[in-house]
Amino acid sequence: MYVPPALRKKYLKNQDYIGKIGIQIIEQIVKKNDINEINTIVPIILKIKEEGKLHDYQSLIFVLAVCTRFNLEQCEKMVSDAYAAVSLICTNGLKLLMFVKFCEIVSENMCKIPLRFDDRFKNTVKSWYLNRSPIDTIHTIVYHKHYYGWTHKEIMKKIDLKSDNINQQLFIVYIIFGMKKVEEQFSYKFNNAPIINTFDDAIEYNEFKSIYIFLKQLKEIKSISKPQLIKGIELFRWRIELIPEWILYNKEILIVLLKNMPLKMVLDHTFPFSKARLFQNNTLYNGVDAYILRFNDTLELNQSGIHPIEPFIEYARYSRTLLNIKKMQKGEKTIFNKPLDIKKKIFIQMNKEKKYIKNNFKCYINSGENCIKFKEKKNNAPTAVNLKLFPAPKLVKELITFLSENLVDSTLKTLKPFNASIIIAFDCSVYMKLKQCEYSNLITVHEAITLIILSLIYPNGHNKPTLRGLNEKNLQCINNMKIDYSKPLTFANVESALFKPLPSYEEDLPNDFNCRVINPLTTFQWAQVNKKKYDFFIFLGTTSMKFDDINNTIKEYKNNMNMVPKIIVCCLNGKISQQRSLNNNKVLLIKGFDKNVGKIINSFIHNEF
Repeated sequence: MYVPPALRKKYLKNQDYIGKIGIQIIEQIVKKNDINEINTIVPIILKIKEEGKLHDYQSLIFVLAVCTRFNLEQCEKMVSDAYAAVSLICTNGLKLLMFVKFCEIVSENMCKIPLRFDDRFKNTVKSWYLNRSPIDTIHTIVYHKHYYGWTHKEIMKKIDLKSDNINQQLFIVYIIFGMKKVEEQFSYKFNNAPIINTFDDAIEYNEFKSIYIFLKQLKEIKSISKPQLIKGIELFRWRIELIPEWILYNKEILIVLLKNMPLKMVLDHTFPFSKARLFQNNTLYNGVDAYILRFNDTLELNQSGIHPIEPFIEYARYSRTLLNIKKMQKGEKTIFNKPLDIKKKIFIQMNKEKKYIKNNFKCYINSGENCIKFKEKKNNAPTAVNLKLFPAPKLVKELITFLSENLVDSTLKTLKPFNASIIIAFDCSVYMKLKQCEYSNLITVHEAITLIILSLIYPNGHNKPTLRGLNEKNLQCINNMKIDYSKPLTFANVESALFKPLPSYEEDLPNDFNCRVINPLTTFQWAQVNKKKYDFFIFLGTTSMKFDDINNTIKEYKNNMNMVPKIIVCCLNGKISQQRSLNNNKVLLIKGFDKNVGKIINSFIHNEF
């Protein structure tokens, strides 16, 4: 089952539910007392990591933490292997912090005691800090400073981290005591080069200088000159997290950052870039062109792993949020009649002092004008209020076209074809245009269905999936959807083939359109009657899908067609009532819709999990 991360608390019983399930799974294996089976757990973890197909490493690190907490005799090798795997799984500072935090959670839930830093635990964490390049270590530490209460400073103190290597001493002193202590202790060596006798001495001193300069620049970054800042971004790959927010309203700095960011990060920062006015072009800096040019490298686009769903979601977030802002300014009804997707309360206050916006990026407001303040709400619920932004953000048509059409088309070409035979049955009701997806609530259900289908029919030149439209409950699946493959496979062409236009007037909608129920299981009956064998049945719809008799239906299909298909169910607007009926290792259940859904479906079809 996949649930977008932001919605997991809504659907799970309590905050510790996932953790307790993870502990129980390992405990069940240990209770069998089969040493061979126990000893396979960590190798499986390492194999999953080596495949590199995970979208989120938290669960893998959590299982690793669970493996380190057993002190039974039959678990000795598993525990040793788990500690040895920490340096392989925790490839950056954030993942190490996750490991420590998860060990704490497991100790409290399984052992009912606080986390103890015993010798084995201390030595493992010490090895993580010291058995790698000091310059790599300091870079990953400063980018990932804390995780749910744990910091590198606290961990280093608890394990009493020390080293004879001066470059490691440098980052240890910096993390624990700060830059002032670094300057007191190491400035003399920096300003007075020691006698260098060997090539290794030269390498060590050059590394020392690089680390010292990097730490000094971090201290001075708030007052650093623009040329120095640009040099740091270009030469040292400084990331956006290190740069003070008020500097990010400088277009020249933003464009340099954009050119040096990983491509996936560029796409994820589309909306923050728009809030920073990067796309309001002027004669000196053309932010739109710089943004679009970043995606022209076909090889980099392939390596980025961006799925076609992702640019469309960014298009919706960018265009529809800004359009909602304009509508709210004019007192008009917003798109979908929903409040803005902002987790902070916004209110207007007359103020003659200079203020800054503190919401991702800071924005300077001239004195004498209305200023916007952001005030945290305890429940983080979006609140619709009077909203004024100065200057009002402008929608850039060229960027909208690029995100919703061009980049979707480019990323479709990066998808791998599959050999499986697939049938996709979906709710083809026009009323899907009126329902919003859970989590990505600026995307309608019919758009999500179109994007999923487009990403599945595009890669295969010949073995195209069968498409069937679903009618109301108890009616047969007779609506055979036809797509004209002689036309370009674009979002617009596929969408028009799958869904009819909405009625011209709201009054033409039947009163019961929200209560219509569809029966996806009629797809199995249709396939059996027509002697069609499918490896995958994919069902796309809403909470109106019914799966009461799915187990018997699968058995009947297996007996008649001599095969057991896999099933993917996407309930795009939230929780499905027949969840227990779908508890099967050959069923993938997806609740809601986010940027990972396309990748999850592709991985399942390619038997990657």
